[in-house]
Amino acid sequence: MRASLLASLSFGILAGCGSPTGPGSSEPPSPLQLDRAGIVLQAIGDSGGVTATLGAQSTRTPAYSVVSEARLLPEAAVLDAQALARGVVKAAAPGSAVLSVAAFGGAPARLTVEVKPLRPVVISANEGAVGDGDTLRLRGYGMAGLGAVSVGGTPARVLGGDATTLLVSVPSLRTSDCSAGTLRQTLQVQGADVAPGVSVARRAAGEVRLAAGQLLQLTARAAHCLRLAPEPGARYALAFVDTRQLARARVGFEGQMTGPSRYTVTVAEAGSAAGAMQPSLAPSRSTDAAEPASTARDARLFSRGKPWEVGDRFETSDGTAPVMARVAAIHGGLVLAVAEGQAVEGGTEAWLARADTALRFFAASGYGIYRRALTPSAPTTSDGSGQLLVVAMRERGAYAGFNETREVAGAMRSVVHLNLAAAPLTAAGMLRVLSHEVAHAWQAQYGADTRPAGAADARTGAQWAIEGTADLLAWWMLGRFHGIDPDANWDWAKGMAQPATVPYALLASSAGDDFAAGYASAASFCLDLATRMVRRGASWESAIAAVVRGSLDGWHGYAASGARREGLAARVRPVLGEGWSPEEALLTWTLSQAVDDVSANDVFQNRAFLRAHTGPGALQGWGAPAILNTGATATRVDVGAAAQVWGNAAAISPVYGSTSYVLIDDHGRGGTYSLTAAWNGAPLADVAWALLRYQ
Repeated sequence: MRASLLASLSFGILAGCGSPTGPGSSEPPSPLQLDRAGIVLQAIGDSGGVTATLGAQSTRTPAYSVVSEARLLPEAAVLDAQALARGVVKAAAPGSAVLSVAAFGGAPARLTVEVKPLRPVVISANEGAVGDGDTLRLRGYGMAGLGAVSVGGTPARVLGGDATTLLVSVPSLRTSDCSAGTLRQTLQVQGADVAPGVSVARRAAGEVRLAAGQLLQLTARAAHCLRLAPEPGARYALAFVDTRQLARARVGFEGQMTGPSRYTVTVAEAGSAAGAMQPSLAPSRSTDAAEPASTARDARLFSRGKPWEVGDRFETSDGTAPVMARVAAIHGGLVLAVAEGQAVEGGTEAWLARADTALRFFAASGYGIYRRALTPSAPTTSDGSGQLLVVAMRERGAYAGFNETREVAGAMRSVVHLNLAAAPLTAAGMLRVLSHEVAHAWQAQYGADTRPAGAADARTGAQWAIEGTADLLAWWMLGRFHGIDPDANWDWAKGMAQPATVPYALLASSAGDDFAAGYASAASFCLDLATRMVRRGASWESAIAAVVRGSLDGWHGYAASGARREGLAARVRPVLGEGWSPEEALLTWTLSQAVDDVSANDVFQNRAFLRAHTGPGALQGWGAPAILNTGATATRVDVGAAAQVWGNAAAISPVYGSTSYVLIDDHGRGGTYSLTAAWNGAPLADVAWALLRYQ
């Protein structure tokens, strides 16, 4: 019975499998019906579909598979594969495709799809990330003749191409493009569409990893977006210099910059939240007032036919009215005459005592120093006198003195003027003013004595050289006066508390971001240069002479008159090396001020002063205009610098042709900073950068 039942079931199953009306019937399935045989898509990203019907059943999302395709771009599929998997026909690139359409088990139908863009279209850009100046390869339809391409809103230079390819030079990243993470930028092509999702991946600059005390000259790319590697306890000094005047000095006299007197460098942490901007304060360093622009006075002084004697009276002018003056003292070749009947703070007798001390010291020491530093010929006021006249009277203005020089019958003649209305209150202060103004007279004499053949006049260097070396020589004289060695690492902050030594300390307290203007800032640079020569084996006198004469000659020997001289570079390279450059020297000096006595690197030290960047109260020396703190907010330090801070960002505005710096306390985070420069509202590319990890 059981065997018979199994046999019956087996027969039934077999009979069912072969039944013409059962599931296993050998008849072909009914064909699937489509509402149309083809689709034309006229823009990349456009989509469409068909309605597939089988009997009473229909669907808008049948199953699609690609049977064949004809691609315009071999690497670009005509249709979006992911969309097809969802039952959507979506244009991905120009061309055509034949699709198999299936649904409800019916026989698949064929569908022809054509992608025919109405406008030129960019289908793809480089797969990998690109950097500044790299070639960007755009692929698409109708590319011939296209132009005006921009990446991230920045115009890019078109290099060439054909109907399917456009080659573009990648533009430099802008300030706003510096990002802590991956950066993708939009692509725009005039006269063409850009397929959805097509953008340009930008390659970020590599991380900067420095050991404590290590310096890195930053390239333009690294400066644009500076990425610091996470290093515990890392602190950095970032120095920069406007190189436009230096560039001009390589081919001619550097002259003076026209237009705004300051340029602006902005350093900002990427993604830093903006905070309230702290206003910039006007520079307030302690310094002597600049000399007047016009110094022409009494031409009669240059024609005296005999030497002056104590007690001689003569009429001269203060520029607007006659003044009677009397010779009060003569020391060596210096003649001091004082206006009669004019008051001076502290009394005339006290002033005369200070002046006498200053003139005596200069007569004893200054003549020898200046002869060796500049020229053996001492300046005089007239050929007949053979003396240099120093006239003291009340002047309109805050300047302490000035030098008046004229060329008379082919010879340089000078008169030194002292301002009784701004008279120094110490003998050292008087010596500083006297030494500075006599230095100008000696500079003019140097120009005349070394005038190259064919030179129309004897003028020499730019303002930084003239005022800077005059201040350097005055400071050198004060060092002799006080018995302070030039590399003594002297505590200038304590010196500022003693009236007698304040004039000497002013070289530290007044140095800053106005190198091109001369005075203390340029003198500080010149002293730094001489110090480095001494450490390479030069004597102090030879180093000072090389720096003073070389500065007056010009960086590369182009004087104001256009005549060629030896030049500063040629004078210092035999000692400091043939690779010496003005840009690096200025940055090294700046960093030596910024991290003096807080860096273990022996190169970046101010040998003359202790902690050149830090002083008492508001006297910061050349303190940091701002300190940036990764992950936090920036702070102002030196209130005498022209600077603003907001969020973790700072804008520093040094004098054109000059240097400055900021400090970055990275707190071990590995911050990303954008560095940019501008002048007169436009980007400034002519800036050199140097990054020092000082701790």
